Amino acid sequence: MFQLEEKIWFWALCVIPAIIIIYLVLQLWKRHTQKKFADKALLKRLSPNRSVFKSVLKLVIICLAFAALAIALVNPKVGTKLETVK
Repeated sequence: MFQLEEKIWFWALCVIPAIIIIYLVLQLWKRHTQKKFADKALLKRLSPNRSVFKSVLKLVIICLAFAALAIALVNPKVGTKLETVK
C-alpha cells in the first residue's frame, strides 16, 4: 500500500525548473558582461582557475535538495495493509 498524505506539495517541484532557468539566464548575462569587459585571453589571465563543474554541481545539489524537501512535505507512506486503531 502506498499513500500520499499532502499531494498539494507536489507543486513545490515547479521550483526546480525555475531555478534552472534563472541559472541559465545568469550564466548568459555573466558571459555577455565578461565579453564587454575584456577579451577571452585576458579573462583567462584574470581568473585562470575558474571551474564550470563546481557551478553545475552546486545547481544539481540545490535542485536535489528542493526535490527532497518537496517529497518530504508530501509525506509518502508505505505499508503492507491499513489498520484502523481505536
